[in-house]
Amino acid sequence: MTQPAISLAIRELEAEFGITLFTRFNNRLTLTEDGALFYKKADYILQYCKDMQFELNGSRIQQNPIHVGIPPVLSSFFFPGLIDAYRSKYPDALVSLEEYGSVRACNLVQEDKLDLALVIMEFKNAPAFLLRGARHAIA
Repeated sequence: MTQPAISLAIRELEAEFGITLFTRFNNRLTLTEDGALFYKKADYILQYCKDMQFELNGSRIQQNPIHVGIPPVLSSFFFPGLIDAYRSKYPDALVSLEEYGSVRACNLVQEDKLDLALVIMEFKNAPAFLLRGARHAIA
């Protein structure tokens, strides 16, 4: 991914959440307090999901890939490092990252075509949701 594309993705993510993720000074980026919280929460969600998947499926994880829907704006920015860390912890696990908009990703989870989806949506009265397919192990 090119630098302009990364910069655009960061700006879109910041606009979507109405926060500043990084401070920019002399061509250097530093996570802001909001940025650090965003990263921490995204990392927690991924860690929680992979731990749950591993605990529930054990050795079956090798045979059944985990299909994860993610917004295009996040796919190249936050996930490469997280996926690398996941693969180093679970080298036999198969993970399929698929880029979808939030509404489409939710629909695909409901249709059992994705195991989980990370979405960017405004929900009133709730900080987070876990949407899973009807035939998923945690259903």
